[in-house]
Amino acid sequence: MSWQDYIDTVQKLYIAYYQRPADPNGLRYWAEKLDAAGGNLEGIIDAFATSPEAISLYDTNGDGEINASDNLEALIKAIYQALFNRTPDEEGKNFYLNALQIGQFPDGRLATPGRVALDILNGAQGDDALIVKNKLIVANLFTHIIDGHSLTDPNFGTSSFAVTYAGEEDAEAARDLLKEITNDPTTVLDTDQIKEIIINQIADPNDLIFLEQDNITQMAENYSKTFPTFDFSSFLPIDHPYVQALISGYSWDKTTITYGALTTLPQEYNSIFCNNIITDCLGNGWRPLADVAKSSMQTIFQTVDSQIALNLIPASDPNNADIRISMHDAMVLDEGGFAFYPGSTSIYGDIFINSQYNQPEDWSETGLGAHTLIHELGHALGLKHPFEAEDNNTVVLPNELNNCVYTVMSYTPFRIYTPVFTVTSTSVKVTFEYVLPTSFMVLDLAALHALYGPNPDTNTENDIYRPPNTPFYQTIYDAGGIDTIDLSATFASNQIDLTPGSYSNINYQTIDQLIAEAQDYVCQLTGTTYYNDWVASIYQEYADQIYTGEHALSIAFGTIIENVIGGPKDDWIIDNQADNYLIGGAGNDYFFLGHGGYDTVDGEEGYDIVWIEDYPSSQIQCFENDEGVIIIGPDFSAHLIDIEKVHFAVDNIDWLLV
Repeated sequence: MSWQDYIDTVQKLYIAYYQRPADPNGLRYWAEKLDAAGGNLEGIIDAFATSPEAISLYDTNGDGEINASDNLEALIKAIYQALFNRTPDEEGKNFYLNALQIGQFPDGRLATPGRVALDILNGAQGDDALIVKNKLIVANLFTHIIDGHSLTDPNFGTSSFAVTYAGEEDAEAARDLLKEITNDPTTVLDTDQIKEIIINQIADPNDLIFLEQDNITQMAENYSKTFPTFDFSSFLPIDHPYVQALISGYSWDKTTITYGALTTLPQEYNSIFCNNIITDCLGNGWRPLADVAKSSMQTIFQTVDSQIALNLIPASDPNNADIRISMHDAMVLDEGGFAFYPGSTSIYGDIFINSQYNQPEDWSETGLGAHTLIHELGHALGLKHPFEAEDNNTVVLPNELNNCVYTVMSYTPFRIYTPVFTVTSTSVKVTFEYVLPTSFMVLDLAALHALYGPNPDTNTENDIYRPPNTPFYQTIYDAGGIDTIDLSATFASNQIDLTPGSYSNINYQTIDQLIAEAQDYVCQLTGTTYYNDWVASIYQEYADQIYTGEHALSIAFGTIIENVIGGPKDDWIIDNQADNYLIGGAGNDYFFLGHGGYDTVDGEEGYDIVWIEDYPSSQIQCFENDEGVIIIGPDFSAHLIDIEKVHFAVDNIDWLLV
């Protein structure tokens, strides 16, 4: 049994004691009470009989109660008139008078003045029973129209109602409606007739009942919010502590910076010493940038040029470039490289990479040489290490943000290893591939934008971003258009957050899932499970540094991505302040809404849930349409299609939509 099974019983209580249809929240409240009591009416009847509304209708002697001191004959007459539109016949009147005088009915049931109204209603026969049936039909339709949901809808009685139904004036109008219902079927009003009476006699001018579907859609669209370019409000200001932790106090004071790979040794290098980094002057151990690195260098500078308002262009003569790139083979402590902050003389902005990075794999997209150049370019543009306090700036990042997935200026790795198992005829071996950021990350870009501004001309069309199915760390920077993250080709679960400055998990797998996958792979190659424990031990030993897909994709501050296409597994998608079009795809997906805009959410396959974190159900209006429902909150709205449930975290209430 459920509360919906007691709707008619409670509606009859309202008809018997209040002579009117139930209000939606009252009907649901008492139906849930009755369900919790296992259908036992004892306490509920007393609550109705002693209510001020029932007493005002049936107290015949004015003592504020319905009791044995009332004029019982007048009481019975009033009940008959209200329920059946007639005075009681002698037989009926005497039956109830006798029962009240001795305190029980012939079948042993308790007979009291407070309970007699329901007894008379339930005891109706013939035409009287037909009248009760007809009044129940009309009352249920009335309550449905007042609420806006069907009586069995899980959302019935919980959200904003279509009509304000409160106060004695509304109650009298509702009683008058029921008084006209007889055993004649032509008196049973249909939905449109009841709706007309409600509109004319009960509804307030601003009630939702006056909204047609077009008006509801228009009301939802009032929350629409688009961003032709950036969300400027989400850029971090230069005094933000995260920005302060990365800026050195030095920056370029011009709008165009040239760069180039040195081919000959600048003479000034012979008189410059960096004792903490190299063993001699810059000239001793200097090397030109390896040819294998030049294509990667060009890609890195072009990428950064596309992300910031500072123009980075190749120099016609590298010797005269603002930023000069070369190599060095006398670095101490296995330094990967070093660079000088911006300044006014030729050495400032110059970058030196350890000459050991001279192989093609070092300059692949995730190679150590390429990653080092990105880091050193950060210094050349004015960024410092986020963990070091300097004379010009003593601010540092919190420990939880001091890693390379938040900023390439950090020395702390974040899940940078991917185990690779190889099988020979005699053994199984494991090596580790690096997974490193391929560009400046969220906090790097935040600091560079604070220093130089964002580039407004990059990715301004309707761009589609399809993350790779291989391990990666990337930040999306986009200056406009209606953009989409397409995850339809992914193979594992994704957790997407569209908030500017946020991080998302792509193809996320737990360590246990990765162990099982690797064990299956090795077993297929060897034909035995002998290596299973050893494979598991590799992942367990390096569990905190194994790549899992966590934080693989990030969105720069200021960047708005509007749409997401989910993958075949179970995905989580968090909306942002813009109009979002969110498609779940296959799997059981969660959509976290409420951050603004007019979203369209299509769950497609699976059991899909919309999660409202910040608002109770009472603050959300819900309207059905041909495709699903439209929900409207205090500062957002959404069109939900193929969504099975809406969950409200604040009051832990679920609306079931199927």
